[in-house]
Amino acid sequence: MSKKFFIITLLISLLLTHMMLYPAEKKVEKIKRTIAILPVVNQNNAAEYNYLNYTIRDALKAQLLHTEQFLFSGFSDIDNELTKMNIKDRAMIGEENAKAIALKVKADVVVTGKFVVIADKIMIQMDAYDIFINQSVASSSIRGDVGLDIFRIVDDVSINMADKMSKKLTMVDKTYFDEMLKTQEDFIKKKRKLERQMSFRLSKINTAGLALTVTGGTFLASGIVLLVYDLGFYMDKVKEYHDYGITDSSEYNTYQDAYRTFIALFSIGVTSLVLGVISTAVGIPLLVYKDKKKKVSLNIAYNNGINVAFRFKL
Repeated sequence: MSKKFFIITLLISLLLTHMMLYPAEKKVEKIKRTIAILPVVNQNNAAEYNYLNYTIRDALKAQLLHTEQFLFSGFSDIDNELTKMNIKDRAMIGEENAKAIALKVKADVVVTGKFVVIADKIMIQMDAYDIFINQSVASSSIRGDVGLDIFRIVDDVSINMADKMSKKLTMVDKTYFDEMLKTQEDFIKKKRKLERQMSFRLSKINTAGLALTVTGGTFLASGIVLLVYDLGFYMDKVKEYHDYGITDSSEYNTYQDAYRTFIALFSIGVTSLVLGVISTAVGIPLLVYKDKKKKVSLNIAYNNGINVAFRFKL
């Protein structure tokens, strides 16, 4: 009996020792990376090729789906956020804007793209950014001819990007994913707050507008005070002498002084009001002026001759 007890005790001790020395590995949950593919930008506004904005986007998603390695943010969700944040055209391929959109749609990788058409040539450029490590992880640039060959170019750039992304963007630990996503969201919130604070800083044009508006307001206030004082005091004095007459030379001199003062103050008051209105009318538009970047685009095509399209947008 004692021998059995000893053996059982020994086995339990060995088992406990093994569990302490070699604890069971904690199962780590792995999750797929989530991709946000933004519309591809028509860099030089070649209107007849606008359909590529979404054709390239769809082709890349199709190639990435074949890898069975990624999750995707919905295109409609992405487009809604772009509209809400008023991000259009070339602004979409800016790294900071792209990352902000990705976080809005709960993605940790964002893909941007652009294409340029000149004459019968096209160049497509695609880039993928990992917002956790804050750097580009894949890019692809392919050139070719327009026409039927354009669809081969779209397929080539999509296949090339999907291949590079599948190698670079493997599954990650869920805890790591959650922590990094929270960190990035906090960073974007702080940055947006800082940008809002900085947006209150006036440009040189706004500063000039503020100065003119303040000056105009001062002129208006001064003119009103002068006119009220002039009409309320000196006009009554002049009217009094006019109604009751002047009996001696001293009253005549007093009347002349009052009349000259009335005319002078009235003229100064009216002039001040006019200057105030002009200064304020010029200053207020300058104060609220927002500098919008002008957009210039040039497209050259060769079709039975050279066709040049030039667009300028204020």
